[in-house]
Amino acid sequence: MAGSKSALNLLRVKLFTRRNCALCDEFVDALEASFPRQLDITVCDVDACDDWRKQFGNDVPVLTNAEGRLICQHFFDKGAVREVLNTVGQQA
Repeated sequence: MAGSKSALNLLRVKLFTRRNCALCDEFVDALEASFPRQLDITVCDVDACDDWRKQFGNDVPVLTNAEGRLICQHFFDKGAVREVLNTVGQQA
């Protein structure tokens, strides 16, 4: 189907959050609303892994690319996500 996005064309990102985090919920909502069908988002609960809890502590939410490079932290940054999407689009 022309113009459709396959899973291979989506930008893979990891979103580190925790339960009962209003800031995290707002971040997810803004991310999904701003970039529908453009991201493959893996949500990671920092409290589910000792390494993540040590790495991030209370510094959530954190959005990284699939390789772990920071895109934005604490607050949703639409421009930062768009920049990464544009860079990926240029490589395709």
